[in-house]
Amino acid sequence: MSAPYINFHTHHLPDFSVETDYFDTHISIVNLDYSDVIDPNIPNTYYSIGIHPWSTVCATDDPNCFDEVIEEIRKKLPMKSILCVGESGFDALRGANSDIQRKLFLSQIRLSEKMHKPLIIHCVKMLSETLELYKSVRPTQPWIIHGYRNKAEQAKQLMQHGIYLSFGTKFNEASMHEAWEANKMWLETDASEHTIEEVYQTASDCLQVPVETIKEKLYQQFTQLIEQ
Repeated sequence: MSAPYINFHTHHLPDFSVETDYFDTHISIVNLDYSDVIDPNIPNTYYSIGIHPWSTVCATDDPNCFDEVIEEIRKKLPMKSILCVGESGFDALRGANSDIQRKLFLSQIRLSEKMHKPLIIHCVKMLSETLELYKSVRPTQPWIIHGYRNKAEQAKQLMQHGIYLSFGTKFNEASMHEAWEANKMWLETDASEHTIEEVYQTASDCLQVPVETIKEKLYQQFTQLIEQ
């Protein structure tokens, strides 16, 4: 049987109206708000939960407004269907100031480490700060920067330290090549309406590698990830 498509980061739950074999051919990591109801019974569907940098604004007036949220996330993380923490990270254009974002990012890094869950990262115009934090913390759990669009030189620096990169429909082609060769690549649909099949085909065209080859490689990575 062909390897399934891996959608490493999406904000859309699978469509229950699709044909029944959809769940045999697709694996998704769905990003949910910490307060969302999590259905652990959807086949081949996993979740990530965390505090998005865009949601940090309330901490500007109340630095402790997320204390209960962090505790709520901690309580949910033992669920087997929750595969990752996040998305968390930095955004220079939206959210609270960088000090507050850093504090909440660190809280989620600690959850990732304590619960042995990979960390999905949102990063806009703060790659250097993210890499410095990685080197400072020296995490044992994988970090994955989702929606990566930056240049190949930055990609190489991140991957040399062990950080994975996930690509959607918009990306830097040289960066994708670097990530593919380094075995540090994931593919995603994020919040777009594109299908994961379209994303894989776009990656195939860029890499000049058959879709089936990409599927097999990413499925092997995914199997290693959930078995760690």
